[in-house]
Amino acid sequence: MKHMKYMPGILLTALLLAGCADDEVEITGIVELRPVTAQGTWIIDGVKYRVPKKVELDDEKGPLGIGACVEIELDGGVVTEIETKDPDACRKEAG
Repeated sequence: MKHMKYMPGILLTALLLAGCADDEVEITGIVELRPVTAQGTWIIDGVKYRVPKKVELDDEKGPLGIGACVEIELDGGVVTEIETKDPDACRKEAG
């Protein structure tokens, strides 16, 4: 499906609208754009995320650069952690 890459943003929007934004959410995707520092706007799988200054970054599985597979954690709609994952975690099933 062509629009599958927008699912994380749709999921986050649905959670916010449903009042479930207090729950923790984990989303996996590919970094398409990121600021020089951690704080700022990141684009992951076509979805923009505003990342605060106090975010936890984990680059244990590789650099947090463009093209990296990452998992972002959101708590109450706020990005709390970005960590690199194995590339297999970002491979989408064809269907």
